[in-house]
Amino acid sequence: MQINGLDSTFWKNRRVFITGHTGFIGSWLSLWLSDLGAEVGGYALSPTTQPNMFDVLDLENRMCSIIGDVRKLPQLSAALNEFAPEIVFHLAAQPIVSKGYSAPVETFSTNVMGTVNLLQAIRSAPSIRSALIVTTDKVYENQEWDRGYRKNDALGGHEPYGASKACTELAVNAFRHSYFSDDDPISIATIRTGNIIGGDTPLATCSRTVAWLYAIGAKPQRRSRIFWRTVEFGPSEKDSAPVSVVANEMSTLWGDRTVARQSRAVLLHAARQCGINEPDHFRCSRQCCVLDSR
Repeated sequence: MQINGLDSTFWKNRRVFITGHTGFIGSWLSLWLSDLGAEVGGYALSPTTQPNMFDVLDLENRMCSIIGDVRKLPQLSAALNEFAPEIVFHLAAQPIVSKGYSAPVETFSTNVMGTVNLLQAIRSAPSIRSALIVTTDKVYENQEWDRGYRKNDALGGHEPYGASKACTELAVNAFRHSYFSDDDPISIATIRTGNIIGGDTPLATCSRTVAWLYAIGAKPQRRSRIFWRTVEFGPSEKDSAPVSVVANEMSTLWGDRTVARQSRAVLLHAARQCGINEPDHFRCSRQCCVLDSR
């Protein structure tokens, strides 16, 4: 594994707390930060699949792992204060669009109140200086535009998952304005990402998979100087490809044409909502890493 364009010395001995560390993205992030010398703590439910990345990577023995539910504020707050991190990544979520239809209460309670609980816990954790809240490109009101969505477009969500993440953005914004002033030492930002390959997510709309996580590799800055309150990540225009290219490539690799037929509808729906803010994406892409799997 090779990580380019990242100041690895910044993470040496840095205490980092990750919610959702047992998930696919959280497991990779935990591994990378651990390899960079960070002291990593995690708070999440037990892995939901067998096998899973958390177990395969033996993260139980590489970090401080706490099994817990973000919907339980006392336990979350206690874990956060006991670990005393400087940086927090919030990835814990109910991330599956289809499950949102069958379990809307769980989706809203986990994605909205789970985030509210974390923000409330951060208020009582004096060690924290920076927090990154991960949402999704599905937060926008779907207008069926030909262009990608931009961070200033109206929030919406025609289904429970997208709506829950739009509510998450509103909750973060409310806490930021109500409790974290420009003079406060805690910086909080949200990032909106596309679909990710792995875990229960079937296909990807963004290239370089989870490389966007390392855009926060720059040292946290106070908002009075420079701070990204909302940033979107996705492929550059030259790296974008039609849905059919991805679907056909997968069917070729898997030897099953039904894959292409089944995946086109999923990819097309996601592609229509995959918004990219060009100036922000350009600035962030220079700090993102490239995962070399060789």
